[in-house]
Amino acid sequence: MNQNNHYQQIARLLFIVIFNKVLSLVPGEIPYVFAFYTNFNHLLIMIYFIWAIQEGLFRQQNSKYIQSYAVFLIYSSAIVALGFWFAYLINPGMVISKKVHIPFFCLAFLHGGNLIVLLLDVIYFLNLQNLNESDNLEAFFPLACYTGLLIVNYSQYEKFPYPFMRHLRLPINLGIVLLLNIIMSVPYIILKKKLVIKLKKE
Repeated sequence: MNQNNHYQQIARLLFIVIFNKVLSLVPGEIPYVFAFYTNFNHLLIMIYFIWAIQEGLFRQQNSKYIQSYAVFLIYSSAIVALGFWFAYLINPGMVISKKVHIPFFCLAFLHGGNLIVLLLDVIYFLNLQNLNESDNLEAFFPLACYTGLLIVNYSQYEKFPYPFMRHLRLPINLGIVLLLNIIMSVPYIILKKKLVIKLKKE
């Protein structure tokens, strides 16, 4: 392992420590904390950095799977950040609870700060030339895990994490979750296909 790669893995390890510290400031128990997609997305980014360190230590180049996973995380994190700040500009009370105190810098990092760190890592350390447009498991698997996590959370607490879902029946909430999965995955597949075409032209 060359010296630059050594520093790269140390930087990634530092990111994991910082990311974990930010997540520890979010009150609540598992699975309730990760039933919020913002926190779940942050966990996915932490998994990316752990995966990236492992590949950096034992592989000569990054696999196509981590490349696809990174692209999905950029897309997912951008939606989280845009959704939060759009709602915050309309009414901060829509996204900031008065009952549960979370430091504002923590909220800012979970809704955009982690995306910036991820983008820097992908731009400077990850080669996306082997990106495959036909392989979209990196999108479907995390979304399926999140859906399962919501169901586990419901079975334990008998409620969904988001207030607007708490007064609806279970079949309706499951339908909403399915619809959100479609909204998340279909535009991603289209955007990824365009990215692959662009990369092949370069």
